Amino acid sequence: DTLIVGDYSKNLRLLNSDNGEQISGNWPFSQATNLYVASSLAVGSDIFAPNSDGILYALEASGAPKWSFETDQGLWSKPVTDGETAYFTSLDHNLYAVNLDSGEQDWELDLGGASVGSPALSPDGLLFIGSFNKEMLAIDSQTGQIKWKFPAEHAIWAGPTLDEDGLYFGDMEGKFYSVNPETGVLEWSYEAGSPIVSAPLVTEDAVYISLEGGSLVALNKDGTPKWTQTIEGANLYSSPAEAGDLILVAPLGIDALLIAYSEEGAQRWSFIPPERE
Repeated sequence: DTLIVGDYSKNLRLLNSDNGEQISGNWPFSQATNLYVASSLAVGSDIFAPNSDGILYALEASGAPKWSFETDQGLWSKPVTDGETAYFTSLDHNLYAVNLDSGEQDWELDLGGASVGSPALSPDGLLFIGSFNKEMLAIDSQTGQIKWKFPAEHAIWAGPTLDEDGLYFGDMEGKFYSVNPETGVLEWSYEAGSPIVSAPLVTEDAVYISLEGGSLVALNKDGTPKWTQTIEGANLYSSPAEAGDLILVAPLGIDALLIAYSEEGAQRWSFIPPERE
């Protein structure tokens, strides 16, 4: 019944999801010294908030600090968890594994380049993450040991998306990849033609890719094109989202804050907020 919102005024806020009102008490949390770029992770009643000051803040639901873990540079991506450990990247080139209860580090791994994407975590404990070092890596979440490396053609900004059919991700020049998650072998690739800076949406039948240039691309699961919708004057920096039989995108640079498409690519509606008086 609550929303956790980090903002560019260095505050982390807890909002009532029914009316948008800010919850009081120890909120907002204001100990961070830089902007909130990434979303927070909620596990049970605890909140784990990465900040671009390089610190992961662990908070109780009341807003009281639990622990903090400091890295050498900013944190721009949401952590993932297996319920016991938080896994997250830093601009200091490292992937970290930190115990959720104590804040103690289990291990760290140098990725060879900065990483701003959220890792994907498989049910059998493999982490998948890319970096500016032009590589996608599969890593044992218990030990931090690398299982395989896949060489991309260009730097990887966004985190990957994993399902039972493959591991999907794009690079900064617009090449999109489907890789076998067990072996790291390329299954297919697609030239999207514009930088990909968000994780794809993968459904049972399709893969949806937001392009920085303002296009939403739908591919079949074998990599063949399904349809493309281009939003004139817009950029797409966030991942598409599935809502029932709709695919939602949040464009930047135009009046509409949200646009809904059918699974066949027809625009259903767009949301433009009313002007404030």
